[in-house]
Amino acid sequence: DYHLSRRLLIEKDLTLAGVEGRPRILCSGPESVLSLAGASWTLTGLDFIHEGDAPADVVRVDGKSITLRDCTFSGAIRGGDEKSPIGSGFVVGGDTGGLVAHCTFHNNQCHGLLVLQNANPTLEDNRCEGNHQSGIAYCHYSTGQAVRNDCNRNHSFGISVSEHATPCLRDNTCEANLNTGLAYYDSASGQATGNVCRKNRENGLVVGGAARPLLENNILEKNEGNGIFIFGTSRVEVLGNQCLDNRSHGISISGTACPKLDGNTCRANGGYGIHNVSRSRPRLGKNTNSGNKLGPANL
Repeated sequence: DYHLSRRLLIEKDLTLAGVEGRPRILCSGPESVLSLAGASWTLTGLDFIHEGDAPADVVRVDGKSITLRDCTFSGAIRGGDEKSPIGSGFVVGGDTGGLVAHCTFHNNQCHGLLVLQNANPTLEDNRCEGNHQSGIAYCHYSTGQAVRNDCNRNHSFGISVSEHATPCLRDNTCEANLNTGLAYYDSASGQATGNVCRKNRENGLVVGGAARPLLENNILEKNEGNGIFIFGTSRVEVLGNQCLDNRSHGISISGTACPKLDGNTCRANGGYGIHNVSRSRPRLGKNTNSGNKLGPANL
């Protein structure tokens, strides 16, 4: 183990790789365990752990590019304020791109992995579990893509997208989160394709505010609330999704939302297949509703 007395700041290109065993890098100080600024880095086979009660992220990156493989990030402590929150496992900001793959982000008091500002990394095959807010969170004007990540059993969302973020979310699994599997808010957009949101404590997928992503070919099943819940003023496109065996409705619409619904299947839900209490009528194509307890649709 490597115990740091304070945050380690690195401002030049660097490669760090675990060789024998699995090295752990630990720190109990404030801010972060490791901060990387203004360069390019490769980190492989390392465990980064924040100890103690001081508010801190685990690792923060703001530079050219990052390559992370087979690393873990845990123990971040919440602090700061709404504009500058602290407490995530891995924070990538600035214009940073690169690849984060086969890493684990767990037991952090904010997010497992936070993408902010104009960062645009590719996130592949990661595990985000037991974080107090989202497994993966996008905000500001961030983008990039998240593919085949498991975001399960987080205390709020599996994946959240807010402000003006525009990521591409594909083939991720969001299961057994204490709020919602996948959530869009504010003016967020981008697209969510082929994701599975199941057994979440509230809804499978939420779109609120003026968010306008493309939701296509996702599976929303066995959630405690709705398969898809749309509210606010959103004009989201909801195409070819399957909303199956959710405790409430397959798709529920409220506020003044006016989504486009086409090619969706709503089956065996506890309420209606499609439930609309919005002051605007949804734009309907051909959707399939069968076996829903209260009926096919309440429009």
